[in-house]
Amino acid sequence: MSHTPELLAPAGTLEVFESAVASGADAIYIGAPMINARALAKSFSFEEIAAMVSFAHANGVKVYAAMNSLVKNDEFDSVVRSLSIFEGIGLDAVILQDLGIYTIARKYFPRLRLHASTLLGAHNSMAVGKMAEMGFSRIVLAREMSLTEIRAAAQVSRAEIEVFIHGAMCFSYSGLCLASSFLGGKSGLRGRCVQPCRRKYSWKGKHSGPASGYFFSMNDLDGITMLEELKEAGVHSLKIEGRMRSLQYVTNVVKAYRHVIDNGSSPDALSVAREYLRQAMGRKTSTGFFSLPQQTELISSRYSGNIGHFMGRIRKITGKNALLSLQEDIKKGDRLRIHLEESGERHSFTAHNIKVDGQSVAEASRQTEVVIEVPETAKPDDGIYKVDTADSRLQASQPTQLNPRDFRRIVGRYKGAKHISAILHELNLLTGRKSDNRSGKGLASQKNRKKGPAPGRYPQQRQTAASSRPDLPLWLKVDNFYKIKKLPKYHLFSRIIVLLSRRTFSQFKRSGLFGLAQKKVIWALPPVILEENLPFYQDAITFLFSKGFRHWQLGHFSQTEFLARDDLKKTLDSSQNRRSQKKKKVSRPQTGGYILHGNYTLNVLNSCALQVLAGLGLKTAQIAVEADRQTLAAVAQDSIKIDKGMTVYAFPSLLSARASLDVFTTGAVLVSPKGEPFVLKESEGVTQVVSQRPFSLLGQLFELRELGVGYGVVDISNAEDVRDPFGDIYRLITGKYKHGRLSNFNFNGTLL
Repeated sequence: MSHTPELLAPAGTLEVFESAVASGADAIYIGAPMINARALAKSFSFEEIAAMVSFAHANGVKVYAAMNSLVKNDEFDSVVRSLSIFEGIGLDAVILQDLGIYTIARKYFPRLRLHASTLLGAHNSMAVGKMAEMGFSRIVLAREMSLTEIRAAAQVSRAEIEVFIHGAMCFSYSGLCLASSFLGGKSGLRGRCVQPCRRKYSWKGKHSGPASGYFFSMNDLDGITMLEELKEAGVHSLKIEGRMRSLQYVTNVVKAYRHVIDNGSSPDALSVAREYLRQAMGRKTSTGFFSLPQQTELISSRYSGNIGHFMGRIRKITGKNALLSLQEDIKKGDRLRIHLEESGERHSFTAHNIKVDGQSVAEASRQTEVVIEVPETAKPDDGIYKVDTADSRLQASQPTQLNPRDFRRIVGRYKGAKHISAILHELNLLTGRKSDNRSGKGLASQKNRKKGPAPGRYPQQRQTAASSRPDLPLWLKVDNFYKIKKLPKYHLFSRIIVLLSRRTFSQFKRSGLFGLAQKKVIWALPPVILEENLPFYQDAITFLFSKGFRHWQLGHFSQTEFLARDDLKKTLDSSQNRRSQKKKKVSRPQTGGYILHGNYTLNVLNSCALQVLAGLGLKTAQIAVEADRQTLAAVAQDSIKIDKGMTVYAFPSLLSARASLDVFTTGAVLVSPKGEPFVLKESEGVTQVVSQRPFSLLGQLFELRELGVGYGVVDISNAEDVRDPFGDIYRLITGKYKHGRLSNFNFNGTLL
């Protein structure tokens, strides 16, 4: 790679933005108003964004906006107006996760450069190649990739490659974390993550290692020593995480990386950079996954994973006054954060009143015993951290050079552009909605709605073993062929989905399908396939294809590439020729080619995303498993010609990770501070945190059918410990289940 990589910095406020530019960032990324993966942060106005773009361009710096949240059909109005403004003000790129936003941007705003967010799951060279083919000018790789894998991805990509170089790490692969949504309806894929991975968990029953700990709380990434290797690997942009971080943090991290980029990785340069990073007040760090197969200090399970400098633990508390021995200097106005050990919750507060020996002081040095006021919920042994300094906060409160008011007219012009109404009209036709001319917002169109009882008033479906299958066709999904042997005599399932893995492939080659017809079986690909496992899946697909299997479920949209290969086309042509020469009918499927189905991991929450999948050749697709009733109905009843399904029973994988640590005990049960039980699974290099209890919509099959759902998936993967899964399924359908209430995910609630 001949050029110097771009240094890309985050900004969550105008003050941080201005400081990042002054500190040496080549580009800044910010959040689009309410449509980004940090939706809990304060949003910029469009006028502020226009001012930032103008200021940055005058200083030779680029600006990217993260629109990397999943959106619903009724949020298209905001999407279109945002894209119109961004194109008009000359934004350098938008960062996308949602395939629906992708297709709107590509079709209606072709001048905008599109960057594929890490939430789109580019974790191997196949995914990178597919995204580049789709028109993304840059691809942000998964943080779980090693240097070797990054190099392989860069070699196949026509697009630029961006990697995270510093900042927070998620335990789960981005785009596959359902924990926050499952446990409270606040979707991490919509920017509202409440960070359940930062809590303390305890083992239940037999296990190895400590009885409890912060097992999913990742240390921060620090790649300051990896810059030259990443440059040689073909990386174009080095990204600092932290749109919710302070001015103190962003300024010092940018300075650290700018210094090493400009002066090389000599010991002296690294020493200067390390001092900047110390002043940034981040978490404990590691080099992440860059050095795989080594995994060093990814997690410090004994510590909470708080950002900031550790100030000490509360030794004694009287009312709101806490006594502690300082491990770091403190000053009046410093911003502090307390970690409540019992609940895992964190609360921030400002040091207003500091006392030493009963006397109020403006500041105190380390090793001093002080008394400070803390939140009422604090208890002895809770830890306190300094997350920002009084001096930095004073600097952040100073006026900036930016004047957003100067850009009101230009923003208004593009926000109300004439072409917006035409675009929204086309989208409303697609989604079955009609426009209100007064507001421009889409309203539900009763014309295309199926009539039926009001939501929540549908009669519970009753089914007996002697009757036909439920009104909604059900597909069974398994991760072990031997589970198929236990299929009940009553035929509830019209299709069988088998998760393709080394285990199931070996089972198939040894035992066949136990009499099941090939046309009934769908082979499913997992959402994460490591680079080293691509050859296995290519060979397995070729073998199964040669045996007549034509139905495939995709865990990631890029997996269409597995089936678009010339060798499979030759196998298909040869098979068709053989069949045409036979006079008698044969039992093999008579389809003209392969048939693709989409798993819920494709994260479909809107109709435009479905349209992309239909364009990629999918015949069926599942709506996102975290969808609520209203969102599901809006997508299920649109005009896209693709059969829409829904997972209706599963033990969902809430976290899917690459981290495999010594403290983990596969198959053991972990319990959260709120008593929620989870099981740890591991397969094909992926660690999964699975809900020990399933979620179920089996009592709502009639309602789902009326809402427009075409089929339901009953997923008994991860159900090894369930004594009678088919019995439970039957009892849930017939209303005879008596083992307690099960979660319906967000179906009866609201997905935030």
